[in-house]
Amino acid sequence: MLSIYLKRLGYEVVALEPANIGFGFFDITKKEIWKAVGSNIPVLNENMAEELTPEKDGKFDFIFSVNVMEHINDIEAATAAIISVLKPNGLCVNSCPNYLVPYEPHYALPMIPFAYSLTRKLFDKKISQQPDVWESLNFINWFTVRKMANENNCNVVFEKRAYIQSFRSVG
Repeated sequence: MLSIYLKRLGYEVVALEPANIGFGFFDITKKEIWKAVGSNIPVLNENMAEELTPEKDGKFDFIFSVNVMEHINDIEAATAAIISVLKPNGLCVNSCPNYLVPYEPHYALPMIPFAYSLTRKLFDKKISQQPDVWESLNFINWFTVRKMANENNCNVVFEKRAYIQSFRSVG
């Protein structure tokens, strides 16, 4: 939806939308939305983020994701690939949970830090309603992001207020 909105504002947009484990319903929804929008849709790349290359996909000024990074299986490979298609002085903005904060936003559950299997057992009834979503989580955190940025010679800035806002919206 955000990609369609940006396209309508006149931006050149390429949407990367693979249907990941636990999110197959997004694929159905996406197809219906694309059909309803008609000819004013962004270019759609249905590859996985880890498969991006500058030779095949080009380079981008701005890359963003909203609640995606925590669902990427090989987050290190995906981050390296995303950075590889970012133009010099380009900007990449990702919004995702920081699993050092003991809260899981998909299920609105408290987390036992670094004890994800125990958290899974304690909240089995709720998680079992959508087990594929849980299985797709990589439990990304601030340290992982900082490490990946350093490994890819990238600067990273964290917006701490964004997470505070997400907590305020829960109640």
